[in-house]
Amino acid sequence: MHGKRLPARGQIFPAEIANLLPFLFLADVEGESSIRLRLIGTHIERLLGCDLTGCALDARDGFHAAFGVQRDFYDAAAQKLVIGSTHELYYDTALETGIHDQRPANNIEPIMLRYDRLILPLSRDGQRVDMLFGGLVAAQPRQSVPHPDAEPIVFTEV
Repeated sequence: MHGKRLPARGQIFPAEIANLLPFLFLADVEGESSIRLRLIGTHIERLLGCDLTGCALDARDGFHAAFGVQRDFYDAAAQKLVIGSTHELYYDTALETGIHDQRPANNIEPIMLRYDRLILPLSRDGQRVDMLFGGLVAAQPRQSVPHPDAEPIVFTEV
């Protein structure tokens, strides 16, 4: 923050951070109850195995709901907070549907994704958060990246 004012999107110059763009995301805060992902870097897309551009975080049926994305994004927007976090997600290729709350108890080793994420609030008027800017970097890469036509992977935060 600059004094008591939040920075604006116009103060971020993509050309100056070109090497970081694959790791960055930008989200629109649409009122108090909706956040929509506007831009997702290619590193994040490859890491998660899907393109989340245009995805609303308030949707209940996306995998983002399973691993707490909503909580951090909404807290950053509502409380004007910078949020840095590390998450460990697991998915089990043997699971067909549903979300598990812990590592599967079957004999198949789940694939882990450990990542660090930073969320920064932005504001056109310096007061009301209308965008979120941040980055996501894998601390431990996935064992493989799924084929683009593969079924979606269900992640679970533990």
